[in-house]
Amino acid sequence: MRTMSRRGARPEYREGFTLVELLLGLTVLGIVAGTATAVVLGISRVATRATRSLVADRALQSLQVFLRQELRDATNADVAVMAPTRVALARPIGEAMVCAASDTAILVADSAWTGTRWPEPGRDDAWLLVDPVAAVWQAAAIVAVAADQCPGDLAPAIRLSISAPPTGTVVVRIMEPVELSAYRSGIADWFGLTPANHAAAVQPFAGPLTPGTARWVLYADRLETAVQPNGAAATIIPIPLAAGP
Repeated sequence: MRTMSRRGARPEYREGFTLVELLLGLTVLGIVAGTATAVVLGISRVATRATRSLVADRALQSLQVFLRQELRDATNADVAVMAPTRVALARPIGEAMVCAASDTAILVADSAWTGTRWPEPGRDDAWLLVDPVAAVWQAAAIVAVAADQCPGDLAPAIRLSISAPPTGTVVVRIMEPVELSAYRSGIADWFGLTPANHAAAVQPFAGPLTPGTARWVLYADRLETAVQPNGAAATIIPIPLAAGP
């Protein structure tokens, strides 16, 4: 900027700003900084809400898909509500046609087996289809599992020693009794799965949930669970069940 020392004198130049100019600059910078902060905070809030919504949707979807898959063939007799936050059920592991049977065992060809893993004694039950027309299954505990061969073609097979005679059965379904419960982990609840004999640790698969909000209710035609993921409203998930025998 240019200043005059006296009238008619040669102009003198100096570098710098006046106090008014400095105050004006600081005011503008303050406005810009305040606006930028508000924008950043707004974006952060939107991102946080979006993340919570995504987590909540994922928790609900995980629970719904799991229940519909595991209870797709269940009747109301296959499910038991043991407590408001705990339900017992049998989840399917696999099934196959029976190639031979005796009073205490059944043989299943390896090639006929379809499942997520091999049967395990003490952990799984064998459900025997004793009446195909009425779809009646008889449950028996699996006492032992061993390698064997189907008679006739000598195909590799597994022998399932069971606790009840397999009366005329041609199909066996392997089921694992499990418990599905809500449990506390840190400041949130989670849905977890554990074997009914509690031989393994809980496997969490849905959460985080608002503490103390999970509830199970069993009706004649459905199982209902009330669940509230963190940051979301409570939701009722109904799972249809067939009528028991």
